[in-house]
Amino acid sequence: MTVPQVLTIAGSDCDGSAGAQADLLTFFHQQTYGLSIMTSCVAGNSVGIQDSTDLPHDFIVNEFESIFSDFHVAGAKTGMLSSPDVIEVTRYYLERYQVKNFVLDPVIMTKHGAQLIGDKAVSAIIRKLIPISLCITPNFYEAQVLSGMTIKSEQDYYSAALTIQSEGAKNVLIKGSHDDVDDKGQITDYLLSEDGQLKQYKKALRPTTHINGTGDTLSACIVAEIAKGSPVATAVQTAEDYLLNAVTWDLNIGSKFGPINHWGINIS
Repeated sequence: MTVPQVLTIAGSDCDGSAGAQADLLTFFHQQTYGLSIMTSCVAGNSVGIQDSTDLPHDFIVNEFESIFSDFHVAGAKTGMLSSPDVIEVTRYYLERYQVKNFVLDPVIMTKHGAQLIGDKAVSAIIRKLIPISLCITPNFYEAQVLSGMTIKSEQDYYSAALTIQSEGAKNVLIKGSHDDVDDKGQITDYLLSEDGQLKQYKKALRPTTHINGTGDTLSACIVAEIAKGSPVATAVQTAEDYLLNAVTWDLNIGSKFGPINHWGINIS
């Protein structure tokens, strides 16, 4: 039995709700084989983060060597990359082994607008990783940082996506702001495709506190579907549907901000 082998380069969240753990759960449910390179480790739970540490650079390099010396990586995605050095080594190995199906989840800002990494790392993502990405999936705040503009309208989403595309990304998926809900209670994600077409993905904003891992899961599903042969727009639609089900059916796990439900697609 042969299945696509898909790689996440991300941090480890010990409560299993986000980071590489969420990516690996998604890879499994999308019927791909998950590989992982850990860049950092977080001690946290549904209440908050208690501690975190970056893994040594030499160890991260050895992880890359171990993976690429033995496996055929059909697709890769990134999560938390907190330093320019880690970003540089990520680009080096993705280029050296010609990984074309690369989805960049630029973990720069939270969905509430708090910055997660330093300015030098942000600059390195723009210079090193955006130019080699098949698809980039910034949230509303990250899109403003990467484009250098304020987003207030649908036209602004398009303009921001064009700017990010001009930095080298072939396809740009900007996730809509949770504060920007239409009269039907929906938020809109915007995909600017390589061919210049702008597509909208609308979904109901769910009133739930079980939202940990949404961005990780979306980008992981996209790269898994691309690795299986789907076009980018089709992969995004599959990921949007998968994520909607994952936040619709709550798991009774954690006492505050719990994980999304990766089994949700089976319930629906």
